[in-house]
Amino acid sequence: MKINYKNNLFFIKTVIVIVLLPIFVNLNFSSGIRFDASPFNLIGAPSMPLSVMLFPFLFLLNINVLLKNKVYALFFLSSFLITLISFLLGNVRILIIFFEMHIFIISYFIFINILKNYDDKYIYNLFFSILGYIIIIKFVSDFSFLGLLISPYFIIEKIAIYNYYDYFPFIYLLAVLISVRNIYHKNRVFFSLTVLSLSLIIIPLTSSRLFIGMTLLAPIVFLFHNSININKRILFILYLLTVIVLTLCFSYDPYFFNEVSLQIRLHHWYSFFNSYEAINIIFPFQNEYRISMDGSFHNEFLELFSYYGLFAFFYIYFFYLMLKNTAYKYNQLVKLLFFILIIGMLIQLNLLNPYISMIVALFLSAVHDYSPNKKQLPNATKPKKNI
Repeated sequence: MKINYKNNLFFIKTVIVIVLLPIFVNLNFSSGIRFDASPFNLIGAPSMPLSVMLFPFLFLLNINVLLKNKVYALFFLSSFLITLISFLLGNVRILIIFFEMHIFIISYFIFINILKNYDDKYIYNLFFSILGYIIIIKFVSDFSFLGLLISPYFIIEKIAIYNYYDYFPFIYLLAVLISVRNIYHKNRVFFSLTVLSLSLIIIPLTSSRLFIGMTLLAPIVFLFHNSININKRILFILYLLTVIVLTLCFSYDPYFFNEVSLQIRLHHWYSFFNSYEAINIIFPFQNEYRISMDGSFHNEFLELFSYYGLFAFFYIYFFYLMLKNTAYKYNQLVKLLFFILIIGMLIQLNLLNPYISMIVALFLSAVHDYSPNKKQLPNATKPKKNI
């Protein structure tokens, strides 16, 4: 199925709005369509963001683009085979990881195909405008209707933000990064200052220690990037090695930290490596502790490695290519984003969360280098022209 995205701005705007909106549909339809489920109001099934509901439609419209990418097709088939074998052996959770892993990469390819004929600056500003207005609308509605600076609802109490306590705060951190860049380049200064101010007020009030900490670290990391001017590949490898080394080090002593929740997470890592055997190199999902544990390791790298072993590096490879193929003018912004997402792998599943993964995929496609002379992702469709 083909669709002409060129000059179809209404479609583009609709897609961006749906991806960014913090509206979640509960999968328990026995009592109708509900948007009010939360971790404290479970109604029999998890909830999915609107963007995931949009995903099958976009997938069908752009399946030809995915079929042309031989490298990705190889990764998809190999990971599907591993998933199938693991599922037949009784590992149900791997189905969820398989879906979450591929929705990120597929979404990126889809958005690249949708946006390739548009000026990157226009799409970048459009993305930020919609993100900023969502933040403003949420702040105004929280203050006006509930008398609060922040709440786990979007506009009304019938619309609960399902991932409010862990993943939703990411949009404020992303808004901070984009706002600071805009102000520095004198791009939409007043609007950027407004969004920046609201985001900096709200982030400390959220429950996400990761995104609060990353907001504080961002200026230091920016100065580090700016002072050494290290290339993207080395930077990516450096951060990834940091995650791998720290995962191994912390798993050696699960009681390194006094904080109970961190001890629980580190104990999962320790138990996985403590039961690791030679056969797990080929069949990592047959690790004794991985089989016994239905939940998450709260470590994105280990979550992928524990199911897919060395094949997990294919996923990381595509993640790296997204960094590599960003336009030069967005380098500093994207490097900061990758620092947050890679180092964040240590304590939670960021890109394995559909809400965050589709937002990141959309943003990276907005700042993608569509220059005809730029080497694209393997076998990716080259843009005809920008308008």
